[in-house]
Amino acid sequence: KYNQAIDLMNEGNYEEAQLILNNLDGYSDAQSQIIIIEAHKEFKSGNYEKAINLIEEIGTVEITYNLDGGQSLEQLSMSFNLSVTNKIPFKTGYTFIGWELESYSINNEKDNYSADVSLKAKWTINQYTITFDSNGGSEVSSITQDYATLVTEPTSPLLEGYTFTGW
Repeated sequence: KYNQAIDLMNEGNYEEAQLILNNLDGYSDAQSQIIIIEAHKEFKSGNYEKAINLIEEIGTVEITYNLDGGQSLEQLSMSFNLSVTNKIPFKTGYTFIGWELESYSINNEKDNYSADVSLKAKWTINQYTITFDSNGGSEVSSITQDYATLVTEPTSPLLEGYTFTGW
């Protein structure tokens, strides 16, 4: 039955495998395999932090970070240890919004449990509001602009008796 449960796990049939493992007595590995099943479920639902924590209860996890054009502060200051929960990467003109699971694999071999996880940084582009002081001339509307995009010059302000010569 244990081997049947492992085969079901390897096929991705986690629910049925867990039912079998829950009913096995005398197999010390059964509980670890249930943890692996729970980790698979968490990865599939997008909760990679919980999945990583589950695997770390019984084995090791190797995490690879795809910074998607950003830099870790380690690259900037040489004293930064990037982690999933409390450190953020840096990318000029963008705001880090979290990690996205790119891929994972779990080794469920008894006494050698481990996982390889690849996370990718998610970014939103920064927007900036440009305001204009027309120095007594007609009002010029503000412009909201994405980082590193070309700004179109606004309509020149008018002031009676003066010629606008530029910003």
